[in-house]
Amino acid sequence: MFSQKNKMKIFLKIGITTFYTVAMYSYLNIGQSEKVQSETTLFASPCVIAAFDCALVMLVVSLALILSRWKENYGDPNQNVLHNIVTAFHLLMTDSNVFYLAVFQSTFESCMYLFVFMWTPILEESALNMMSGEIPKSVDHGMVFADFMLCCMLGTNVKNWYIKQMKQKTDVENEEKNECDESATLYVKFASYVCLLACVALGTISVCNSFQARLCCCLLFECCVGMYWPIVSHLRATFIPDHIRATSMNLSRIPLNVIVIVVLIFVHQLTSFPTVYTFWFCVGLLILSYFSVLMLGRR
Repeated sequence: MFSQKNKMKIFLKIGITTFYTVAMYSYLNIGQSEKVQSETTLFASPCVIAAFDCALVMLVVSLALILSRWKENYGDPNQNVLHNIVTAFHLLMTDSNVFYLAVFQSTFESCMYLFVFMWTPILEESALNMMSGEIPKSVDHGMVFADFMLCCMLGTNVKNWYIKQMKQKTDVENEEKNECDESATLYVKFASYVCLLACVALGTISVCNSFQARLCCCLLFECCVGMYWPIVSHLRATFIPDHIRATSMNLSRIPLNVIVIVVLIFVHQLTSFPTVYTFWFCVGLLILSYFSVLMLGRR
């Protein structure tokens, strides 16, 4: 059986291989898409879909590793689902840490999913505003997405490095303090930094029309996303009991989906609605996320 550390290394290597392959094929086929679009055919060119074929191979390898090495945690089959939901909702309403963590997750992930829908129009809008001689007339979405994934992975590694450095410093200065409390405090502080950094990134996109500046801010936001996932996982394990953790976090996804759906419907109905307004709305959500994460651990 693979240890957790070895599993992370394996999938890190798979991720690097997959996304570098996507970036390479995207770079080699910048002009290929225009040729394909000019031809009427039922099937795409092999060169255009080669990156997806390579990604499929990596997914099959991942599937084989998961099926052969991981054991499923089925939980308690006798547990009543309705009872779990009621218990989780009661915990959400009575435990301030669980409530603020749910707000943190809902607001930050709402920004993430809105960004997924809005990064393409915001970059294309900037590309059209630029002079034709400075950048390509169209955005290379494959290359940009590959860069997003690499930045997301980079953010996770930055988080690991930062937490390791701060833990070493904390252990030297506060050897007698509770290790669990110190770890939670450290993650809460880092989560607040991530919220502020993401707020700066999306705020800059809202006020700046430069294609290069917006692209850099998009990459910075993806780094924040890479830092967010391990942080929120640690905070869940710290503040939410294991037997009710999944149900509690699923409840927090209800407002998340409501926010995303309402905003997208609003943007779709108003064709004249500026794209940057969506990013300003995300900035507001990130400010709320920042203050909610600061409240964690304060009873």
